[in-house]
Amino acid sequence: RDRALSFTILTLFGKNKLIQKYDLDLVKLRTFCDVIEKGYIKTNPYHNELHGADVTRSCYYLLKNGGVYNILTDIEIMASIIASAIHDFQHPGLSNDFLIQESNDLAVTYNDQSVLENHHVAAAFKLLGNPELNFLDSLSLEEQKEFRRITISMVLATDLSRHKENLDKFKTRADYIKRMLRDGTKPHGHMPRELSHNSGYSSSLGEVTTDNLVEDRLMLLKMALKASDLGHAMKPIDQHMWWSQRVKEEFFLEGDKAKGRGMNVKPLFDRTRNTNLGKSQAGFLKFLVMPLYNELIPLLRLEEPVLAQLNSNLDFWNVEAERIERERIGMEAGGDGKAAPKPKPKAAESKEDAPKPNPKPNAPKSKPLDRNRSQMPAISEMKTVNITSGNSSSNNNKISSSNNKMTYGENNSNADASEVKIEIGEGN
Repeated sequence: RDRALSFTILTLFGKNKLIQKYDLDLVKLRTFCDVIEKGYIKTNPYHNELHGADVTRSCYYLLKNGGVYNILTDIEIMASIIASAIHDFQHPGLSNDFLIQESNDLAVTYNDQSVLENHHVAAAFKLLGNPELNFLDSLSLEEQKEFRRITISMVLATDLSRHKENLDKFKTRADYIKRMLRDGTKPHGHMPRELSHNSGYSSSLGEVTTDNLVEDRLMLLKMALKASDLGHAMKPIDQHMWWSQRVKEEFFLEGDKAKGRGMNVKPLFDRTRNTNLGKSQAGFLKFLVMPLYNELIPLLRLEEPVLAQLNSNLDFWNVEAERIERERIGMEAGGDGKAAPKPKPKAAESKEDAPKPNPKPNAPKSKPLDRNRSQMPAISEMKTVNITSGNSSSNNNKISSSNNKMTYGENNSNADASEVKIEIGEGN
């Protein structure tokens, strides 16, 4: 549990043979990983090191099982792992809006623009200035420059205030990206874009240049990290509910602090107004997650495992929102705490209009949040999405496969991440 993020980073570096390919100093890499993990604030209900580990493995799942790894350079793969791991480094458990309202030093430093996102990536790169942490020193200057460019772009894209802007840009390139994934247009070796000689192609969409391919791959990486940052929405309902409770608690703690300082508090952060978790979560899925996933996931051909679970979770929250609202109305009407009877649905006009049964009507009730984290699942219990891509019959594509040595999917509660050997030559 204590080294979930470090273990995830090192495992993915080993699986992709990055240590071997770039002759990386394993001691420096492990030290860097440990410092990054310790930089996450453990007392944050949501933005802690487990969130960092969860996002890192979710991004790997989407990129690997979505076929994106087939068209990436090794530098892009390495950057995607590190960007995922550092994307919330030193997160204070407060939003950009809060920091800007109180004129926090970070807000002043970054001119109120993507305050936290700029800090996460800048603070992580400052660590590389320490020779004992700079695991990139075996890379050429051009490779280091490319790694930095990709990592910065990916982390900055997680700013939700720019969500629509990034999604709109992605939509304009979706057809090109779909063709790129279909053709498996693989860059030559692992060189940066200035030295890469892609076999650009022409299509009915027009000429596609090497620079277009580089930027389209970067756009795909940014969208994958954004989807992973919201990734608990695609997890099984018990995991999704667990994360939802934690983010709600972190929001409420911020709201309490804002009220105490006489600052404006958004309804989502106000525990006296945001009393229907089902309604707020349904809105989160419908208006923020769904638009992104509906564009990205079909390109990755992961509709059946990912979109199916997402829709199932949305159905659950819709039912939960109605239940909470009926209970509220019943308490106001009768004063005895009993919920009003559920209204009968209107008769469907046709067979097609008949309401569909909810696939998970009896999801387990979430437990009250324990601030000392005693209820946090063990690593062996926090399984990733236990699903494979629809076009694969091999268990090798399971992120929780027993062959990939990521203990998140193994039933071994005694596993000690600090003792796991990183197999440099491990296959994918």
